[in-house]
Amino acid sequence: MPRVGHSQRWSRRSPAPRSVRSRPIDFSDAPTLNQALPQVPLALPTATTGVTANVLLDLVLESISGTFAGTRRVRATGVPTPCPADLTGDPRADFNGAGTIDFDDFLASMNLFNAGC
Repeated sequence: MPRVGHSQRWSRRSPAPRSVRSRPIDFSDAPTLNQALPQVPLALPTATTGVTANVLLDLVLESISGTFAGTRRVRATGVPTPCPADLTGDPRADFNGAGTIDFDDFLASMNLFNAGC
């Protein structure tokens, strides 16, 4: 039986990242409507040949119910996106391409980090 919420993350030992997540789905609903439906004319045959009884049906929809049970599974594979260098003086740390490493580069690196770099 698979573990709920199980995920496998990329490590340097595996060639590609892989993430698998499973979540159970169990949903049921039974709203009370009390909605009057349009009259339905209905011609009913009688015991006398050629004679019909014309009836009007007045119906009220009291409730509707439904149930769904299943499993949602998401699987993702791909190639990891490397993060650029950190801010240690490495030329790759010039995130904004200005030729110097300064606070603007720090902000640009934080934006990449927040985006999931």
